[in-house]
Amino acid sequence: WLGEVGNIVLGVLIALGLGWVANAIKVQSDVASARRAIRLELGKSVGQSVERGRILGCLDRKLDELARIVDQADKTGRLPAMGAIGAPPVWAWTRAVWDRAINAETLANSREFELFGLPGAFELVPVLRDYNQQEFLIWTRLNVMVGPGRAITPQETAQLRTYLVEARAIGLSMARLGATLRRLAEQDGISYDVDQARKY
Repeated sequence: WLGEVGNIVLGVLIALGLGWVANAIKVQSDVASARRAIRLELGKSVGQSVERGRILGCLDRKLDELARIVDQADKTGRLPAMGAIGAPPVWAWTRAVWDRAINAETLANSREFELFGLPGAFELVPVLRDYNQQEFLIWTRLNVMVGPGRAITPQETAQLRTYLVEARAIGLSMARLGATLRRLAEQDGISYDVDQARKY
């Protein structure tokens, strides 16, 4: 009788042990998959951040040109004929993979989760996304300058100057935040997908 009980207990212990091993393997697999997906997602944000720094000078020159046109229009009371003025790129700036991994506690025991850099980098993503959307609206408003030329009031030129100041400020803020995101992503040897970053 005791032998049968011992066999049952041993069988239960073996089953529990096998269940623990299977769960540990699954957790390791989930963490590895999450790391790969997060590196891809972070690579996108790093690439976008680097590109924002690259285009800052171009944006400033375009805004300088538009400011000269507004100054002249303020003196003459007319906007000249203007083609499309262009606009900075608008990106998704996503961190959905990161949010899912954190909510599922997939990275709870991962080295990356313990590092300040990775969470810090992802905290900047929604800020950059919001700035990018605001920037798009500002440049859309500047497009009232486009057309065959027309009369313009002092109130309109004052409003255009406000848009130009806002566009310059938000462009600089995005470049600085992007540089910070990249530094945070690269500190302590945190890896991101370099090929993904190079697409921008």
